Amino acid sequence: MDVAVHYARDNAVPHVRDTNGCTTFMSWVLRNGRYAEAGSESLIDAVFNHDDHAAWYYRRNDCSPRRTYTWGGARNWNIDENNYGNRVTFLPYLSDLPISDVFPMDFNAYGDPPDIPDHTTMVTGRGANGRPLLSHHTTDRRNHPVWDTTGSEDGPFWAIRT
Repeated sequence: MDVAVHYARDNAVPHVRDTNGCTTFMSWVLRNGRYAEAGSESLIDAVFNHDDHAAWYYRRNDCSPRRTYTWGGARNWNIDENNYGNRVTFLPYLSDLPISDVFPMDFNAYGDPPDIPDHTTMVTGRGANGRPLLSHHTTDRRNHPVWDTTGSEDGPFWAIRT
């Protein structure tokens, strides 16, 4: 988690920032933790399976970075983990989230269909009250209280043990 906390508000992140910054950041942190990438290493496969929901990786092949839709999209990462990843457990309560878990949410202002994750955060601490603190990109935040993040949104929210 030190990696997530360190780079949560630092533009010198060791990955390319993009419009899907929240899930790209979370994927990068998971990969630097214990998550193994899924999908073929070959250049030809990396070119053609980037939109495969069963693949999750960031590759640098022939000086050209390739990443899957599941690497950089909240909705796509959720589809991957729900159907193919077999690495997560869904928790019943947001307060159950321990440090290093993922907290996807539906922000109505993002424009995706309702009830679909369109923002991803990661639990990187606990507040004095014991509630989760979140770190994420897009709008860079470090150890931001979970209820401050969700307070103006009606969700849904997902608590995911990684």
